[in-house]
Amino acid sequence: MIAYVFWHTRLADVPAPAYERGLAAFHRSLTVASPEGFQSSTSCCFEGLPWVRESVVYEDWYLVNDFESLGILNDRAAADRHAETHDHVASYSETGTGSIYALEAGAPVLDAGFVCWFDKPDGASTATFLKEIRPIAESPGRALWRRQLSLGPATEYCIRSVSSIELPFKFSLAQVKRRAWPQ
Repeated sequence: MIAYVFWHTRLADVPAPAYERGLAAFHRSLTVASPEGFQSSTSCCFEGLPWVRESVVYEDWYLVNDFESLGILNDRAAADRHAETHDHVASYSETGTGSIYALEAGAPVLDAGFVCWFDKPDGASTATFLKEIRPIAESPGRALWRRQLSLGPATEYCIRSVSSIELPFKFSLAQVKRRAWPQ
């Protein structure tokens, strides 16, 4: 399973509730008429992600089976039955960047209340680092994601969790609690 993670901001003159209603409509559209290989999606809001210049950023997660499914989602998300809801919310967006992540450990957690973005500590081998971090991510209600392809600045790893996370190393971004809205 892979995830396309898309960070975006709204235009300053667009009220947050209007933007969030548009996002929710688009995600519902994908659920009702899912492209082949599409698993699920969600959107939430964070403050203070260091790789996004604006203080408030929206984060969308699109879970798909594989890279072929991602291509299908890319082709269909702004076409067919999704064009109207996609184009509506896109017209309210100011900036956007994304990355592709693969599920490294645990089970997908889209309704995570806590997200921890981080890079592997300097000097640590990938094998040693993953041996240390996997047990933390394999706890119920957690998932470890590893960046596969970066389309803009982002960290290498992410743990999404329903509860707060204790990591055995200093991570590059403080744990953040997401703000969700009814979807």
